[in-house]
Amino acid sequence: MNNLERIIAVFQRAFENCPPIDAESSKATVEPWDSFGHLILILELEKEFDIKLSAAQIESIKSVKDILNLL
Repeated sequence: MNNLERIIAVFQRAFENCPPIDAESSKATVEPWDSFGHLILILELEKEFDIKLSAAQIESIKSVKDILNLL
C-alpha cells in the first residue's frame, strides 16, 4: 500500500460518510474536514505513519497533497 492509499484509508477512518478522497482533495472539498475533523485526522495520521507532527506542520495541512509532501 502506497502513502496515498494509506492517507485515503486514514480519511475513511477519521470521517464517517467520507466522500471519495484523492490527491486533489482539500479542506474546501471534504465537508467533514472542519477544525474538529482536522484534529481527528492528525491523530489518525500520526498513528498510521508512526510520526509526531509539529504545530507548524499541523497548521500547514490543508490538502492531501500537503500531507503527501510532509511524508
